[in-house]
Amino acid sequence: MAGLFNIFSTKVTTDQQCRILFVHINDITTDSFYEALHDTDGIIHIASPVHLTVTDPEKDFLLSAINGTINVLHAAHKYNQNYPKKIKRIVITSSFAAVNDASKGLRSVYSYTEKDWCPLTYADGLAAKNDHLTAYRAPKTCAERAAWEFLDKEKPSSTIATICAAMVSSPRITGLQSLDDMNSSNSFLRLLITSSKDAQMSDRKLHFQVDVRDVAYTHAEALENDVLILASGII
Repeated sequence: MAGLFNIFSTKVTTDQQCRILFVHINDITTDSFYEALHDTDGIIHIASPVHLTVTDPEKDFLLSAINGTINVLHAAHKYNQNYPKKIKRIVITSSFAAVNDASKGLRSVYSYTEKDWCPLTYADGLAAKNDHLTAYRAPKTCAERAAWEFLDKEKPSSTIATICAAMVSSPRITGLQSLDDMNSSNSFLRLLITSSKDAQMSDRKLHFQVDVRDVAYTHAEALENDVLILASGII
């Protein structure tokens, strides 16, 4: 937490720092976010770094993705019941993985809408111990579906917007102690650069990429807009 605050304090002006509050949540899958919502009118629930190493698909991916998202929505709903219509919009970092049906391949001229969903289920995620891509895609899909189902069932006064970003890469704002600490999307780019000329390329066909700075900007924009899919191109 202290390291995160130090990074922000070097990036923003003194008058902007008073608008930034850091609150530590021990476990996003079980703890309440309610106490962190004081005097809040918008929430951006961002994704954690992507590390595609699967040990326990349910614990490491499914529960953290779904419960973390639903806990935020529950807390905001409760807060608005005590302070009517204070929180107006919740922005959720989803993924292009949640709207893309990989079995249909690369559809370069296809226009995605809110009707498009990845067909993977919770059961698919549970069975994905040896399939890191499914272990990532299934929880992302289940978490976004759960968010929209929460809205349909609970009818909260706040609205939500989802950011369906492609694979996100970026310059790091902190150094690396080891290449093992690099997140998976950046590691993919590094592999392209450092592989030998005879290296076997991945047979995956959907290497859409987007810069994290564009993703960050769009999260702020989404406080006033709806579902957004981000991708700058194909690698």
